[in-house]
Amino acid sequence: MIKNIIFDFGGILIHIDYRRTESALQALVGGDFTFAQLTPDQKLFFDKYEMGKINTETFLWNIQHHFGKQLDPRDIIDAWNAMLIGIPRASLDFLLEMRQQYNVYLMSNTNELHLAWVSAHLKEEHGVEDWDIRYFDQTYYSHKMGLKKPSKEIFLRILAEHKLDAAETIFIDDLPENLVPPRELGLVTYNHPQNEDLSLVRDELLR
Repeated sequence: MIKNIIFDFGGILIHIDYRRTESALQALVGGDFTFAQLTPDQKLFFDKYEMGKINTETFLWNIQHHFGKQLDPRDIIDAWNAMLIGIPRASLDFLLEMRQQYNVYLMSNTNELHLAWVSAHLKEEHGVEDWDIRYFDQTYYSHKMGLKKPSKEIFLRILAEHKLDAAETIFIDDLPENLVPPRELGLVTYNHPQNEDLSLVRDELLR
């Protein structure tokens, strides 16, 4: 019987589209850019930002260095945040519904700039200023933990801190590769289609 839910954020609770950031960066620099083209070293740079190993200033400087242009940092931030579409009101209502029946946690690979955008969005669009405590028992953000999915350590930490039984805990993510480590630890997993209706989660919990 499921008693605990760990939600991923991007593509589950907040709608995202990485192509919007790719297009915004292409327009900004007047050239081609896709995340798929990144070299292993460049991907490592993005990983470091998501794990809080480099600060936002260094992140922005490295974007400028990558493109070899003196870009306005505000334009880079806008392009970087372009992938974030928004959090539907239905997602917020769904979380409150789930909290009446389950312990609810958030585990997100994210970064300082995206989290700042989310905070502003929640306040401006939904009048929400207490996201972390109103909708969750606890939130876990990669850039604050120094870890990112699919590390097993993240899930071990959540299980240990809240004394959760893995067999009673479901992890919901839109990326299949992120489901492998928690499944190996005994958690139930669900691969939710990106940006789809959360009613599918309810159906999964009732199985």
